[in-house]
Amino acid sequence: MQPLIGLVLETFPKASETFILNEILELERQGLDLHIFSLRCFSEQDAHPEGARVKSPVTYLPSLLPKFDIDQERELVSAHVELFEQDSETYLKTSRLYLKSDKGPRFNNFLQAGYLVWQLQKLGIIQLHVYSTEVSTATVEIAQSFSGGSYSITAHTHDTYLSDQATLNRRMIEARFTFSGATGSNH
Repeated sequence: MQPLIGLVLETFPKASETFILNEILELERQGLDLHIFSLRCFSEQDAHPEGARVKSPVTYLPSLLPKFDIDQERELVSAHVELFEQDSETYLKTSRLYLKSDKGPRFNNFLQAGYLVWQLQKLGIIQLHVYSTEVSTATVEIAQSFSGGSYSITAHTHDTYLSDQATLNRRMIEARFTFSGATGSNH
């Protein structure tokens, strides 16, 4: 059996991301064992109509955005308590690094990253792949700091031109590899 690969997306299945759906379907066709992690739940009106063809399991990470939910908060906090109990030194180092940085509002990313690591440990996933250099990679970057696992990125033209260059460079340097897609449009 091939190793399980985690794919991290901002929203899955998103109607405007046909290229991602096609890549996932092709990876499945080739026999890769995937697990999809979505940072946000999709809305029915924005869902890709072909999303149901994906056979890989999808985990929607709990989130405090766009609105607060006490049950999701409990799930996020429980994962962080477990991570702290496993390795308090790494947990505190990661906390200091990301919660006190000037990288913008990251608390939800931080909480989701801890939950993601908790899920990765349960599933035995050591490689993540991200389809953007923005929100998804911000979360994966924090998860990598918690776990030491590796990640790769598919960056698209809009990532290259619209991202903060210092942040983009840091994320690409930390990635195991980076693939540059032609565009962020449907193809």
